[in-house]
Amino acid sequence: MRKIVAAIISALFAISAGAQITVQRQAQPSTQHPAIGQKPPSPSRLLHPMLFVSAQDPSMDWWFRIPSDSGPHLAEMRRAFYGQDFSVFPFAEGMGEKDGKFNLKYEIIVKKPDGNSVKVAEVPNFSGELPDPNMIVACPDIVGTKFDSSYPEGKYIFVMKLTDATSGKTAEDSTYVTLCKWSFPNPLVGESTVAEYIRTYYMQPNPENLYAIFYSKNLNLEQSDAPNKLNYIYVGFLKAAFAKNKFLLPIIRDKFPTMDKLDRIKTIFLLAILDEPRFPKEEISEKEFEYQVKIRQADIPNPYAEWHPIIGAAQIDLLWGEFFADGTYRPIRRIIDLLSLTEEANFADSMAEQKKRPSNPEEKRKFMLGILHKAALMTLAKNSYEIALVRKYCMWAMENKDIPQGAKSEISPIIGEE
Repeated sequence: MRKIVAAIISALFAISAGAQITVQRQAQPSTQHPAIGQKPPSPSRLLHPMLFVSAQDPSMDWWFRIPSDSGPHLAEMRRAFYGQDFSVFPFAEGMGEKDGKFNLKYEIIVKKPDGNSVKVAEVPNFSGELPDPNMIVACPDIVGTKFDSSYPEGKYIFVMKLTDATSGKTAEDSTYVTLCKWSFPNPLVGESTVAEYIRTYYMQPNPENLYAIFYSKNLNLEQSDAPNKLNYIYVGFLKAAFAKNKFLLPIIRDKFPTMDKLDRIKTIFLLAILDEPRFPKEEISEKEFEYQVKIRQADIPNPYAEWHPIIGAAQIDLLWGEFFADGTYRPIRRIIDLLSLTEEANFADSMAEQKKRPSNPEEKRKFMLGILHKAALMTLAKNSYEIALVRKYCMWAMENKDIPQGAKSEISPIIGEE
């Protein structure tokens, strides 16, 4: 995906030089048929633009990397906070076709609370193949938005004006987001509630829920049998989720002096795993300073580095945490890599059946990688059954041959292909 600057709202609104709107352009347009979110499809063959405001990942894996006959999930947001990143996603349906192709042009404007408006995107020619006239088309320009504190609170309305060059028809659609000041939500109560919010966060990414998850007294970051005794699913989740909500970090730092002991320690931990600047020694207690030094010395595995035979399970957990945070394809594809280790898995099975132990470092490495293969297969199978998006990503990987050699026979049963 390449990015181009569409407009600087501050200059055009004559408010501030700090905030901006940018446009992220998809490399290729995509077509899908199912309706999105809560908006019903328009009556057949009527030109219909659609705009959605969402905090979902702008890479749009949830659209581009799922089977073409399955329905994407797009979660709309209606409130935005100062400094928060979010996107406006444009779509179109009901366009005419000539020789199997569509030809559109469109513009997107934003109206601020005082009624003034500015154009933030203009696409004079968007064309492509249209194999099915009922398909919904994902338009290539995504409007990424962030407001700083100089912008007035209130409703910001985004309007898409669409023209079908083939039929000459025009149509409009609008959506909005209300800009407001941050207020601290109540932390979640109950371990099962926290676990469920984490597991489903990617479906409706929300900074209030993220804060409520992290500062819950029932968020247990410990796992006794893991490296550094950390729950790496939660670590992966927090790293990915807060990376997309960094506007919260100054807010959290400001609140730090009034936090209780547990929340202060958790905050020190959070800034460490995000590799953010540490607290000065004079601002924290001696024990907190010792913990800050210790946690920053901890070796957190890199899930995209070479698979490690000893801490590979933690790498897998980090990837699942990342998926739960942003719902992207990348961590799932990384786990699929392990399915190519069929030779190692067969070796581990053979050793187990013979009740043998590895006799040298190479055998131990091969045995442990075989165990990782089984862990990957088990978690992919379980989560594909329970989470529709995981299964769709696995199906897309198979359909598009984006799987490592030897993994087809492993992944086929997961998606119901024998």
